[in-house]
This record gives sequence, structure tokens and C-alpha cells, in this order.
Amino acid sequence: MHHVTGLSILWDGQSRRVSYPSGGSPGWCLTSEPSSQPQRDQFSMVLTLLLPVLASLLPRPVFPAAKHPAPVFSVHPQKDEYLLGDTVGLTCTAPPARDQVSSFQYYSNMAWAVSARASSRREHTYNLNITESRSAGLYSCSYYTGKSGHFVPSYESNRINIRVKDPPPEPTLSVDPPSGVVSEGHPLHITCKAPGDARQLRFHFYQDGAKIVPGDVGSEISTAAPRTSSMTVSVLRIPQADTNSTGEYTCRYEAKESGRWILSTRSQAVTVTLKDPPPRPVLTVDPPSGGVNEGFPLLITCTAPGDAGEWRFHFYKDGAKIIPKEPSTSSRNVSVFSIPRAGLSNAGEFTCGYEENVNGRWVPSPRSLPVNVTVKDPLPLPVLSMDPPSGVVSKGLPLVITCTAPGDAREWRFHFYKDGAEIIPGDMVSEISTIESSTDSLMLTFPRAGPESTGKFTCSYEENVSGRWIPSPRSQAVNVTMKDPPPQPVLSMDPSSGVVSEGLPLLITCMAPGDAREWRFHFYKDGAEIIPGDMVSEISTTESSTDSMMLTFPRAGPESTGEFTCSYEENVSGRWIPSPRSQAVNVTMKDPPPQPVLSMDPPSGVVSEGLPLLITCMAPGDISEWRFHFYKDGAKIIPRDMVSEISTTEPSTDSMMLTFPRAGPESTGEFTCSYEENVSGRWIPSPRSQAVNVTMKAIGSLPIPLVAGCAGAAVGLVLLLLLVCLFKRMKKGSKWAWRRRAQNDGSISSYSPMSLAMINPDTL
Repeated sequence: MHHVTGLSILWDGQSRRVSYPSGGSPGWCLTSEPSSQPQRDQFSMVLTLLLPVLASLLPRPVFPAAKHPAPVFSVHPQKDEYLLGDTVGLTCTAPPARDQVSSFQYYSNMAWAVSARASSRREHTYNLNITESRSAGLYSCSYYTGKSGHFVPSYESNRINIRVKDPPPEPTLSVDPPSGVVSEGHPLHITCKAPGDARQLRFHFYQDGAKIVPGDVGSEISTAAPRTSSMTVSVLRIPQADTNSTGEYTCRYEAKESGRWILSTRSQAVTVTLKDPPPRPVLTVDPPSGGVNEGFPLLITCTAPGDAGEWRFHFYKDGAKIIPKEPSTSSRNVSVFSIPRAGLSNAGEFTCGYEENVNGRWVPSPRSLPVNVTVKDPLPLPVLSMDPPSGVVSKGLPLVITCTAPGDAREWRFHFYKDGAEIIPGDMVSEISTIESSTDSLMLTFPRAGPESTGKFTCSYEENVSGRWIPSPRSQAVNVTMKDPPPQPVLSMDPSSGVVSEGLPLLITCMAPGDAREWRFHFYKDGAEIIPGDMVSEISTTESSTDSMMLTFPRAGPESTGEFTCSYEENVSGRWIPSPRSQAVNVTMKDPPPQPVLSMDPPSGVVSEGLPLLITCMAPGDISEWRFHFYKDGAKIIPRDMVSEISTTEPSTDSMMLTFPRAGPESTGEFTCSYEENVSGRWIPSPRSQAVNVTMKAIGSLPIPLVAGCAGAAVGLVLLLLLVCLFKRMKKGSKWAWRRRAQNDGSISSYSPMSLAMINPDTL
């Protein structure tokens, strides 16, 4: 049989255990861990009802006698209500008896029990520490006598109700950042807020269950020593979070009541985890070498990696923050710090950092790697020159402005400016020459200077230094002024009407006004300059010291028609100054005279040898004066050649006769004719007539009577013709003299009397 000295029911606030006390023989143990407040209360009630049952289930000792009388139970100090943190003395006093008390047992209706070995006295006091409101309840005691295996219990003592005042309500714990995820090196703020009105409080913070001592883990508790405050809030600050800052945080506070500090229950826990800081930004400078010429722009660019939606950038020089004129945020991950004109004060070590917006909180990055900036002396001035050197240019003449860079750089880029504004190639009718950038000069040309070419010109250059273009300061300025051009030339032509017949000469004369000593002339047709020899034209070889020049077309054709102008250049101090172009004259082409009609006698074109041959050329139209020409086998017939005679028909008549008094072999062939008509004193040639062919036929024997009759008729006809001619000569003696002169120039032959032998019997 086993003897039980006592039963212990322990409650540690989270679990309840029922077990044998020291000295007993435990047969089993009941443990419960209720998870919530209602479950705990329900369990306490059930456990109170089960205690007698549990006791009955334990192995019972065999008591030799009845129970001892009940002890007297008392508490001290006696209060109507105890506070958390109080200590209550529970005293159990056994009545006087012969048997010695072995142990005392204390009980509570809140499922709490404890046993204690007794001393030689019959009274025992157990100090109960009130740590939570669950310490309240009905308390009593009992005692045992005897030895192990032969215990004799007493009856239960009187019961005393111990009341405990509820602790201050649970505080609220919050963390900044609210997510509980903090970037390494960034501040972490943990705030404990007590409910209720402001009063005297003391706060405590815990990390993973352990109390945080101010100053540990780099933390700072905001309230001053002795860590009391009339505020309801206390903040645990960790300026730079690291791996030691992670974990589960709780807090509680103490409220001073009746001169005593009453501890609240702990807050709900918050968990803090560590996030890597934003990556380091990248700092670059332009120029990349970090060497910038004094007075030139310096660009410092800070680039933030990552994909945050909003950034704030900061720049530092020699460790000190550069304060911007206007702070700003950016939706781009790049910020540029611009120095328009670098000076000696801008040299130094530059770094940058940024902040990224994470859930409304600006999280700073570490600083970038430094870059060093040095400031160099500026490039030397370029030299600007111009042609003409005087800066006075005639309107319409070329203007050439040259920019030359000093030094020995291998590659340049040039810029020209007019009245302070940069000249864009092609603007202002200007052309920038295509000189290679490896040369140290560049030309700005104005092929035809005008009002837009005047003004103040400057230039600058850039030289390539390690792949970066370094600009120079601007050159000294040169002023360009405009001079009036030479006066307009006068263009005239022959024929003056501008209407020229095809095949006739056309003369166009250009005359320069003024008193220059030397000229050069240019002719233009339909705007294009005429090159000597083109268009079957000839430009006369008039000396350049004369003030005029002729453009001749020996035989005008369709290519000679159009709008003609001319210009000239005059030599001024060795420079050819061009004039404006003359007024235009229009040349049009007139159709040639119509083709003449060629007829012959005999009409068949077959003539007997030795007989006369008559060929007549007749001009159509109503012109008052003609000149005729005959051709045999394409060659012009000169009067008296080939035993031929050209009749002396008046030039006011529209026909002329070519006669062969005695046809012979030389009279055969292909004959044509043409004529010229006098138009305003100018002889206009016609095209040639249709050709007629003359062939020779031998003369046979004829009857004598027929021959005699023919001869007599011929003599009579000749006499009649002679009388007619004599009459005309007497009447028009002056025209006879003109015809004689015309014979001398080869155009119209003199009169030749026709002999009887010339009469062609075929025509009789």
C-alpha cells in the first residue's frame, strides 16, 4: 500500500498540471493547454469539479484513525482587493495534538494547489505572489501527520476569498515601416501605446521574449530616465537596422496606482524582418574622363538600378550634400546635376545617393562610388578671316569666311555665328565647305552675297579629346557690309524686232555702262549660260578692254530662239565683280520664203544638141524685190559659166530665166533654183525648187523647105524682140545701169542678145 503525503496542482498561466507532491508516488499526470480565454475559464470550472474525482482515483493509503481536526487558515496583509505584484501570506495553523504535523496543503478553487513540508512547529506560512488576475479565488488549507505510507489528513480549513484587481489593459504595438520589413541600415521605429488618458507610465520592450535594455542592439527608447512619462506612447528607435534588429517584438507598461507600479499584460507581437538596402547607384560624368575645360558644361548623372516607381536623388561634393535650388522627385531612375559653366570651384570628388518610395516611405540607398572632376584651362580662340579682306562685298558676289583653329589637335568641328546666332548649313543661302574635320580650318561661303550676308560674324571650334568634343570660346568678330553691284548691261539684237528667219544670221550685243577698264561678258539663253561654240553660236573676240561683246548665230535655227540675257564682270582691284543680268530679249523664228517653181523649154527636158535651152525660176508671193540663183547638180551656176546666160529680168519681177544659147553636153544634168526676197533691207533666202532633169538629143536631117521656113520665122521673131528691148532701154535708162552693177556681184547677169541659131525649132 502506498502513502501519499500531498497532491500538487500547478498552474503556470499557460498549462495546468495535477501531480503527486514530493514524496508521493505519481501514477499519472494531467496536463492541459487551453488556447483561449473562454477555454481557460471553462477548464478551471471543470477542474474544480474534478478534483474530488481525481483524488478518489489516486491510490489511497489505509488510515489507522479518523481525520484530524481542521486547521485555521488566515491571510496577511488583509485587503479587500490585492494588486498585481502583491505578496500574500497564506498561514495554516494546526490545532494542538499529540501527533506531529508532517506537511501542509494549500488549495484554490482556481485549480491551484501546493504542498509544503512542515517544520517542528504546527504552523506554516506560504507566500503567494500575485502575478496575474487569475490568482484571485477561494483559498483554504489542510495538514497531514504521520510518515510516508501512513499519512493521516485533516479536515479542510476555513476558506478565504482573495480578490485581485485587473491589470492595466494591453498596450498596442506598431512598427514603422508598417510592413515590418526594414531595409538594412535604415531606421526602425517600434511604438508602444497605452490605452486610456495620459498618466504616469513606464514602458518596457521585449525582443523574442527578452527585455530590451536601453542602448542594446543600437536602440534608443524615447522616454528619459527613469523611463517614466506622462504620455501614453513610447517609441523604441533603432537608427540603423541590421540582422540583430530582426525578431518578435512585444511591449508592456506600468501604471502607477496608490504609489505602486502596476504592470500591464503584454501587447500582441509584431515581427520585424530585414530587407537588403537599395542597390548602390551609378555615378557618371560628362566628359567621361572627369577633366572639363573651364567655362564649359559639366554633367553629373546618377542612375538608380531597380524598378521603384518614385525616386529622390542627392548629390555630394567632397562628402558634403549639394543643396538643390528646388527639391524634386522623379518618376525616372536618372537624375542629372548640370553645371553650365565649370569653374575651378567645381573640381573635387562627387558621389550621389537616392531614396526610393516603398509603401509611402523613402528608403535611402548607399552612396555611389566617387568620381573625381578636374577643371582644365579653356581652348585658345580661333582666328576668323574673310575674302574680301575689307569686309565690304558687292551684292551678288561670293563671300568667303574662314575659321582657323590653333593648336595641334587631330580632329575638329567648326561652328559659325551671325549676330550671335549659329548658322545652320544651307541657311541664308550659305554653304559650309566640305573640308575634312582633320584639317584645322573651315570655310563658310556665300556664293551670291545679299542683304542677309551682312552682319557681325564669329566662329568657334570643338576639338576631339579622348572621344569628347571640347568647345573653344568664340573668335573675334568681323563685320560684313554690302556694296551696290555694277549697273545692269544693255542687250540689243539684229534684227532688232527679234524675229529672225531660219538660216539667216542673228547678232546679239551686250554693252556694259560705266568706265571700268576691263570686262568679262556672259550670255544666257532661257537662264542657262551659253558656252562659246554651243548652239552653233559664236561669241565675238572683242577685247575685254572694250565695253561690249557680240553673240553671233551665223545661221539661225530653232535652237536660236528663246529668252536671251547677258551680264558682265568688271575688274576691281584684281577681283571680278559681276553685274546683274540685263533685261531679256525674246528671239522668235520666222518661216522661210516658199519654194520657187522651176520650168524649162523644151518642157520635156529633152533638148537637141546645138539648140537653145531655157530654164525659168518663178518666186511665189507678193514681195517687191527678189534675187534668184540657179544650181546644176547641186552647184551654183555662175553667170557666163557653161555657156549659159541668166536673163536680165527686173528684180521687181517674180521670175528669172537661165538660157543656154547652144545646148551641149555641159547643159545636161539636174537643175534647181532658189531666190532671196528683200524684207526690211535684209535678203531672206528661200528653199530650193524641185529639180528638173535635162537630157541631150542628136539633131537629124530636115527637109530644106521646112528648114528655110523655120529660119525665116526665127529671124522675124528675133527682130521683133530686139525692137521691144530697145524701147525698154530708152525708157528706163537708170535701171539698166543698176542691172549692170548687179551683174558684177554675181547675182544678176547682163543682157545677152540671142542669135538666130539659138532658136529652138522644137518650140516653134
